[in-house]
Amino acid sequence: MLESVPIANQSDILAKVTPIAEKWAKTGAIQFLVARQPSSASATIRAVCGLESVETVSKTDRSEVSSARGAPKAVRTLSVDTPWIILLDCPDGGGYYTGKMAKEMDGSGVEAMLEGWKGKTLERKQLK
Repeated sequence: MLESVPIANQSDILAKVTPIAEKWAKTGAIQFLVARQPSSASATIRAVCGLESVETVSKTDRSEVSSARGAPKAVRTLSVDTPWIILLDCPDGGGYYTGKMAKEMDGSGVEAMLEGWKGKTLERKQLK
C-alpha cells in the first residue's frame, strides 16, 4: 500500500521488492498488486482489513516547492510511517495478514512476511 509514499520513493521500493515478488510468483501461490495512488479499490481493501485510510497515514507538507515561474506551487504528500503490506489469502476462506515494510524499505519486511505466511507463523485475521 504505497499510496502515501512519494512517487520517487515508490520507484525505489518497487525496484527492491520486484525481485522478491518475481521469486514468490514463480511458485504460483502468490500474486503481487501495488496501490501507488489512492483509489476506491485501495480504500476498500484498507477498510475491510481494518487499516487506517491513506489520509490518516499521510500528511501534507505545505512548504513551498519551487515550480516554473507563474505556475502554482506544488503540495507534497509525505508518508509518516512505513507502508502496510496486506496478504489476502483468498483460498483460505477470507483469511488475511497485515504487516509493515521494514524501515529500511529494502524488501526485507516483505520477504519476512512471506516466509511467515509460508511457515504459518503469522497472525491470521478474518475478513468480515
